Amino acid sequence: MNKRTLPIAALAGAIAVLGASGPSIAGEAASAKFEQDRNAILAMSGEYEITFQFWETVALQEGYELKKPYQEHALEIVEVVSDSGREIVLQHLLWVAEGERVVKHWKQIWKYEDRVLNEFAGDNT
Repeated sequence: MNKRTLPIAALAGAIAVLGASGPSIAGEAASAKFEQDRNAILAMSGEYEITFQFWETVALQEGYELKKPYQEHALEIVEVVSDSGREIVLQHLLWVAEGERVVKHWKQIWKYEDRVLNEFAGDNT
């Protein structure tokens, strides 16, 4: 089993790449940059040993007592679910050894030059 740590710099770079450049800019350099960006996103797939720090800060129901902070160790598996060239979907799965369970954690959907922006404004909006 190949275990890695998530390269934060690579992730931060990949966040900006799909809108940074690509086929809309003429020339071989743009095409090469587009492929470099795609490869950076695809390279995030793999297995990572991770630790979560859980710390409840707000009781959302009357009478609820906050739990003490704790850590959970897990193996995060990042799989390429789809790759259509202009859209890449990565699914994050957690394998939690304690309790022997798999949790569908979160998904990254990368769209090249996407025209739609979802912005969280608060209060479930």
